[in-house]
Amino acid sequence: MAEVIQKKPRPRFSEILCASCSTWVHEPAENVRLEGAELDRGVADSCPMCSLLVGFWNPGSAAYAKKSMPMEFTWDQPNRMVLLRGHEMLRIFCTQDLPCPWDFFPCDNEIMSSSGPTNCFQVASRWIKNCLIKHKCGSTEADQPLPSRLIKVGRVGDERLQLVQTSSNKGRYICLSHCWGTKRAFETTTKNLHEMQEGFAMTDLPPTYRDAVVMSRLFGIEYLWIDSLCIIQNSRDDWLQESAQMMEIYSRSFLTLAATRAGSQQAGLFHDHRDHEFIGKEGTDSLYRVLCRPLLQHYSPMLDTGDEEGTRNRFPLLSRAWVCQERLLSPRVLHFGPQELFWECRESATCECRRWNTEDAFTKLEYVKILENGTDRDIQTLWTKIVSAYSGTHLTMPSDKLPALSGITKQFLARLPGSRYIAGLWSSSLLEDFLWHIPLHRQGVVAAKPTDWRAPSWSWASLECKIDYPFTHLYTISHDIRASYSEIRVLEYVPAGDDITGEAKSAQVTILGPVIHGHSNPTPRLTERDYAYDISVSDFEFTTHPDKGTAPVYQLYLDSFGYHDWTTTDDQLVDTEVTFLRLCRVRRDDVFSYYNLMEYILLLRHSHHSGFYERVGLAEVKMCCSGTTVDENKAWNQFRSPFDQAGQKEHVTIL
Repeated sequence: MAEVIQKKPRPRFSEILCASCSTWVHEPAENVRLEGAELDRGVADSCPMCSLLVGFWNPGSAAYAKKSMPMEFTWDQPNRMVLLRGHEMLRIFCTQDLPCPWDFFPCDNEIMSSSGPTNCFQVASRWIKNCLIKHKCGSTEADQPLPSRLIKVGRVGDERLQLVQTSSNKGRYICLSHCWGTKRAFETTTKNLHEMQEGFAMTDLPPTYRDAVVMSRLFGIEYLWIDSLCIIQNSRDDWLQESAQMMEIYSRSFLTLAATRAGSQQAGLFHDHRDHEFIGKEGTDSLYRVLCRPLLQHYSPMLDTGDEEGTRNRFPLLSRAWVCQERLLSPRVLHFGPQELFWECRESATCECRRWNTEDAFTKLEYVKILENGTDRDIQTLWTKIVSAYSGTHLTMPSDKLPALSGITKQFLARLPGSRYIAGLWSSSLLEDFLWHIPLHRQGVVAAKPTDWRAPSWSWASLECKIDYPFTHLYTISHDIRASYSEIRVLEYVPAGDDITGEAKSAQVTILGPVIHGHSNPTPRLTERDYAYDISVSDFEFTTHPDKGTAPVYQLYLDSFGYHDWTTTDDQLVDTEVTFLRLCRVRRDDVFSYYNLMEYILLLRHSHHSGFYERVGLAEVKMCCSGTTVDENKAWNQFRSPFDQAGQKEHVTIL
């Protein structure tokens, strides 16, 4: 009779942990504290949790060797994450190839340990192949008109490169999107143009450029476009000519390589990253593997989180103004991130770990979908979303504020043929376009204007500051103008050159609408955060810091003002004649806002030019009107505006 071999029952998960870990791992725990000696014992006893934590903590460090720094953390049991004291979040997970037998850890996707060129090529090739087969993201054949100059990269192993004049030939090319950094290592000038065309060494290039050449060769693409090499950097005429072609250059490219992790030309495309792992054995022969890694950061380009410093640190490239259009115009973008590769094309967005929540990010997919199939209203709202995100990015040259968006602007011009473009705004939606303001969490920071004039005061492009629109919130479903009180009578705009989407030379608008004249001489009022700025008009008080929970709310947004220095003689609203211009009333449907009925009023003061005004802020009257069942007419009847008791129509011309 055959011997019956009884299979040993699987031990409970807690039985494979050390005594310390088994006390906290099955439920949320705060203030977990593990001494170095405890961790050492856990590792010696094959405790997977201790092994993972020690692997991440760097046991080679002096602090670990001396056991002088106990590991302190909070355990997020539902999501299997460790929040280290300080800042770092670690995700604990397993993989499909060697899953954890206890189903305690979720399965996740492993990412490359090293993003060298070969590994990156293998990952990106799958995404590109999927795009070429399933999508319609742009021409895949060599039939696209080439930019006027390109770098001929040659083949793998070639040591010489060449700047070539394409003579309007057709073909395929790759673009590089990158940060220049403070040190400009290598560029084309009028002095070295002939030498660049004769040929130059691969070793002359900074690391990011060299990596881009290597990737272009692996993809089998002969030509590479890099702005600093393909535009003559000390020629104003060449810059104006080439910068006007940005829409064509990026939209006709086969692929754009984005050095998203790199803050300069010296940083390169690639990174090293290692998931810390523990390989254990269930019974005698069944292996399993558990890993941990820092929680991967995914960028949400159209969300204003107020974390510009964090964005600059994690994704330096995406804080650069020119990159906004480079991303959106390119048919395909391969991002070299700080921890992983991620991908955007016109029909999909993904990353190595596959945990990028693209619903919270404005991707190329949404941009293309609205631009190609949206209504005029959708397209106008899309513009304000783009402007809101773009305004928070950074420029080396302040005069590039409008040119750096010119490629996108040209695509909008094609979709809004009945509308005029005026310094970042549109004639068909001008009253709405006036409604930009500095977000509340940025109030108190001086929003400086550039030394040289670059846009009218009523354009968001006149400021060096992140701006927002009241209907670009993530959870805003829709908005509608319910009443317009002002009319655009005269609109004048003169661009600086032949390209209407480039730099501006002059602009002014004449509006007929109800106005109230008053005097601004604010008194400071200390709040929890800062000084409040109050302006009274017709027995109504508008304030930068309204009390919470009141209705209606009389909110004041100031354009170029720092609350911390409100008493200085340079302050633009101290002891000043001001004018309120009534614009419109808006109904907004927003999932998380109680204040969805608004009236908007421009705050003006006399310009240095006699007879003209300039914008200095925006006033907002907000009423509570949440939900679709609200009687809107009744709510409007309860609405109290300063213009109900005062105001007469006048023509005002704003510079």
